[in-house]
Formats: sequence, C-alpha cells, structure tokens
Amino acid sequence: MSQFNRRIPWPAKQSLGPEALLTREWLVTNGLGGYASSTISGVITRGYHGYLVAALPAPFGRTMMLNDLVEEIELDKGTVVQLGGQERVGVPLHLQGIDYLSEFRLAGC
Repeated sequence: MSQFNRRIPWPAKQSLGPEALLTREWLVTNGLGGYASSTISGVITRGYHGYLVAALPAPFGRTMMLNDLVEEIELDKGTVVQLGGQERVGVPLHLQGIDYLSEFRLAGC
C-alpha cells in the first residue's frame, strides 16, 4: 500500500485569492464506488460533494450519507469561531475562520 500526502499551505488565500479556496477540490475514493470530496475551504459547492458517499447495492446506488460538517474551534476567553463557510444563493460568501488555519492536508494510505 502506498502512502500519499498532499499539503497546501494556507497562505494560498492571499497569493491565489479566496476563489482558489472554493475552486480547488479534493477527492478520496475507497475502490468500491464510495468516496468523499469537497473544496479545500470545506465549503460544499457541488451537489456531489460529501464526506461519506456510500456505494450501496442495487437499486440504491451511490447514497449521500454525510454531506456537511460544521466545525468550530474555541479560542481563549470562550470565543467560538466557525471554520469553513456556506455558499447560498443570493447571499455573499463569507469564509469564516480561515485566518485561524495554517494549511490544508490530505493524508492517507
């Protein structure tokens, strides 16, 4: 089994602009038809993005089991910051908490 490790330093938001955090995507498959995928910012921008998409037997096919997470960190003095963000029609996109992250890392075997 081969080990893989993909690292994107988070200052990419300054050098590439916020669009890069929404257009760069990751995908991990399990070899059985299931997968996980999203953008590096954690914002779900496509209908097939999800953290657990299972390939179930016929007639079910691929089924979205977990499509989104709301991640929060608690800072000093109890301040809570939400990571990631949400893309909604007609609402300006605000990538919350990205200033608190140092890199995106996709690692596995």
